[in-house]
Parts: sequence; C-alpha cells; structure tokens
Amino acid sequence: MVTQFMDWTKSEVVAGYDRRKFTLPLKAKTLDFVCSKQVKQIQVMDIVASSLGYWASSIATNNTSDAFFQQLDTVGFDNWLGSNKIWPQPIVDPQELGTAYDGSGANPADASAYFLT
Repeated sequence: MVTQFMDWTKSEVVAGYDRRKFTLPLKAKTLDFVCSKQVKQIQVMDIVASSLGYWASSIATNNTSDAFFQQLDTVGFDNWLGSNKIWPQPIVDPQELGTAYDGSGANPADASAYFLT
C-alpha cells in the first residue's frame, strides 16, 4: 500500500487541515526494507533516532539537567524538527494549538482513500 501512495502518475491530492496538511503522492520513488546489521547507513540512523528519542523524552519529563541531554542539545534537534512539532503540554484549545478548523482542507482518511482509487 505504501508504494501506491508513491504513484507519481496520479494527480496530486492535498489531505488534512490547517498546519497538518500533507500532499500525495509521497515524494519518494521506492521503499526498500533492509537488515540494519548489514547496512551501515541504517545503523547510523538507529543511533540518530534513539538519540532524538532520548532528547525529546528528556524535554517531556523536564530532565534537561542530565549531562547526556545537554550534549545532545548541542546537536540542534529542535531545528531539525522544525515548527510542525507538538510537545506534550496542557494546551488543548485548537486556537492555542494552531489547529482551529478554518473551513478548508480535506479529511485525511477520505483524501487518502480517494487518492488510492
């Protein structure tokens, strides 16, 4: 099914609302599953992903005095993530979250199903 979402012969479809929109087809041509023990690039990404997870978990739990977090914080993960991240927070109001429905956009489930037909 993932490869069907990468079908560049289909017309572009925008799904989602406000800042949570995405475009189909996906901007990829192929997807290959490989053994991380045999592909060094995947081993490096495993380290990056787990480091990012540790960094984000430290922020979420307010454990930013940890020495390892402080070293990871110099990498600039916050810049990598960009402005479209949602941190755990007590804010639940759609206006405060920047997710208030403005009447535009397409239901992601409906738009994705439409794209696949």
